[in-house]
Amino acid sequence: VPGGSILLDGGFVGRLHHDGPLVLNNVLAGRHSILARDFSNREIERKIRVRNGKTTKVSLNIFGFSQADLNRPRIGLGRNPQGFDEFWRTRDSAVTVYVPSGPFLMGSPEGSGEKNEHPRQTVEVQGFLIDKNEVTWRQFLDYAEETDAIVPPTPLWGRLGNYPISFILYEEAAAYCAWVGGRLPTEAEWEKAARGTDGRVYPWGDKWDATRCNSISGGMHRPEPIGEHPRCISPYGVLDMAGSVKEWISDTFQDYPYEANSNHDRKEKLARSYVMRGGGWMSQPTLLRSAYRHKRSPTSRLMDHGFRCVQDFQGDSL
Repeated sequence: VPGGSILLDGGFVGRLHHDGPLVLNNVLAGRHSILARDFSNREIERKIRVRNGKTTKVSLNIFGFSQADLNRPRIGLGRNPQGFDEFWRTRDSAVTVYVPSGPFLMGSPEGSGEKNEHPRQTVEVQGFLIDKNEVTWRQFLDYAEETDAIVPPTPLWGRLGNYPISFILYEEAAAYCAWVGGRLPTEAEWEKAARGTDGRVYPWGDKWDATRCNSISGGMHRPEPIGEHPRCISPYGVLDMAGSVKEWISDTFQDYPYEANSNHDRKEKLARSYVMRGGGWMSQPTLLRSAYRHKRSPTSRLMDHGFRCVQDFQGDSL
């Protein structure tokens, strides 16, 4: 699981790489416990013996997939700690979370939030799968190699495999999601996945907590790997829906009452402004509210522009 945690004798020692093994140096000879853990706290542990001057190789298969499993488009992983089903998408090794059908409170009540978040409304959303994490450089570079897609400019921090993709255009994000069998989320889907059904302000509740997410008030003031902030989590178990990078939405920007509008032809789409959600690592807390709507041109290529995908999926097919 790229980005998963490795613990040695109960202490965190690193994250799994996307392109090779994690090497731990200067481990004392003797018996040890080595544990691998994914972003939903699934884990596998083994006892090992390290010999003086020797390298000990350890393989930990958290999910226990067989080759036959990997020939399917998705593999069930069971429920996450929040109680919602998760799946492994084999096309790009992404974990996806099922958000069930039903209504939720969208927007902000009068007296709070921005004008374009009003009126607050109850919106019905059909069940769908959403990526647990933002799409990474590793995933996008694998896609570009297979499809000859354009690769965004290299950021100052490099194309680090477990970091969210950045400098991404709307159409590039939409094309990637189509490649994995999905699409960009609608505003309603994204907001429901971020805040749940009770109208909370942030993914975890109504009060800002600077310790939870990668933002200007609580992060490292730079990009960080996916999953680096496990408490920046939504009611469904989706990570980094506040801070990290802004995320493209399929809907063009329009006034409320909300109506999904992602079916414009290409020429009309490029002439319109689109919505981004979630804020970035240099965003203020007010911009990280789940109801906040960023307005962007689809040709805007900025260092904090990223995305995640959704897939249509009904509960009766679980």
